[in-house]
Order: sequence, then C-alpha cells, then structure tokens
Amino acid sequence: YPLRDRAGQPLPNSFLVAFEPALNGDYQDYVFVIGNVKPAPVPAGTTITWRTAANSPLEVYEAQGADVDGRLYVFGGFFNGLHATARAYAYDPATDRWSAVASMPEPLTHGAVAVDGQTVYVAGGFVGDHPGPQTNHVWKYDTVRNTWSPAPSLPGARGGGALVRVGRELHFFGGTEREPGNTQLYRRDSA
Repeated sequence: YPLRDRAGQPLPNSFLVAFEPALNGDYQDYVFVIGNVKPAPVPAGTTITWRTAANSPLEVYEAQGADVDGRLYVFGGFFNGLHATARAYAYDPATDRWSAVASMPEPLTHGAVAVDGQTVYVAGGFVGDHPGPQTNHVWKYDTVRNTWSPAPSLPGARGGGALVRVGRELHFFGGTEREPGNTQLYRRDSA
C-alpha cells in the first residue's frame, strides 16, 4: 500500500507491505515499511497490453513457475482445494497452447525456483496435500530432455523460500518451517 504521513499525504517511494504467512484466520501478521523504492524506468514508446490466452489444463495456485526460452513452465501447486499435484505444463505464447511435460517427482507447493540455461531448479517447498511437511529436496528439470533429476539437498527443510542463480552458484534464502506437532503454526527464520 502507498505509505502516507500522519496528515494523510503520500510519502514518495514508500510503501506499507503486509502479509499473512500462516492459516490462523487473521490477516497481515507481518507489516513492513519499505522506503526508497525506485520504480523501474519503462523505455520510451513501450506499452503494456493484456490479452486473453488459452486456459491452463489444470487450475492451480501456489505452484512453481519459470520462463525458459519464451515458454512458461508451471510445476505442481494446489488444485481442487488444498490438494497438491505433481503435474507440470508448458505454455507457448507463440501458439497459445499448453502441453503436458514430465510430472515432478513429488507433489509440491511453495518451492523456490531458479533457471540456469535450459535447466529449472526447484528447491524446498511443502510436499503433498495441505498441511504437508517442508522439504530439503532440490530437483532439476531439463527442458530439452523433459526429465527430472535430484540435485544436492538443502541443508535444512524449508517452504516458501527464494532461490537465485548468481554466477555459477545457486543461493537459497528465507523460507519457513511448520512447527512439529502443529502444522497450522509456522516458524519464521529471522536470524
């Protein structure tokens, strides 16, 4: 939300960010003020347009996604309530068509994703139907061979983290873990 001062006037480049990391029924457990936000410049003459595209074969949410060579890949996620799937699809905007690709090795939500050339890495996440356990698994999807293979596991199990490739290294950070014995309670790593 755009941040305002006590008089109600907008504060430039400042926002209030609130989110709910758990399913305890209340909203916006965490609230942050983010300042010095600089909008990315849009090149002159650039316009953004939206169009309706083909529907996905399976309506999912909290899935993993990546762009490789102009194709959108969608891996896993929840469907039909809080049921997890391992199914995966690729969307080609040139043909406006979806196609099934190799399913993930396990049904997964909230995984972290990074791309390295033709390979998509999916790290951590929650396995199976909600409330599934967090995992330390890391999977590699080869978009050329349409195959999955295991990569070295994370040092600890986490869901909802982030994964980035810096140079030739993958970096995983953040994430959360469910409290043992109470899967409705989440622990946050704030160290």
